[in-house]
Amino acid sequence: MPIRTHRTARSPLIPFGLAAACAIVLAAGCAQRELSDRRLAARERGVQNTLAVWKRGEADAPRRVDRTLGVAGQQLDRDVQKTEAAPARIGGWIDFDTQRWMNNQPVYRRHIENQLHGKPDEVEPHAIILFW
Repeated sequence: MPIRTHRTARSPLIPFGLAAACAIVLAAGCAQRELSDRRLAARERGVQNTLAVWKRGEADAPRRVDRTLGVAGQQLDRDVQKTEAAPARIGGWIDFDTQRWMNNQPVYRRHIENQLHGKPDEVEPHAIILFW
């Protein structure tokens, strides 16, 4: 009796299928590499752009500093002029307030009389507000 093996017949397409599967995996790897290369190139362009912007900024810095110093000098000159004119302007405000206070004396007197009329116990709180 011949020895029986439980071997099944192999399809001749199996080696071809394995070869096709390997080719697909390798091709997918190539596609991933292309994608990563594109992303890397995009990052490198971004870094180059950033460096170019910084370089232009640094090259332009002396001009901007000069402009800032010029504006600061103009503001300082304007502040000096305003400070020199301030005493006359402040004196005018003081004169205006003094005159207004003197003109309103009758109103103030009537108001105080109305507040204190017949209420001598309330003199102290109103006096503090008036003279403080």
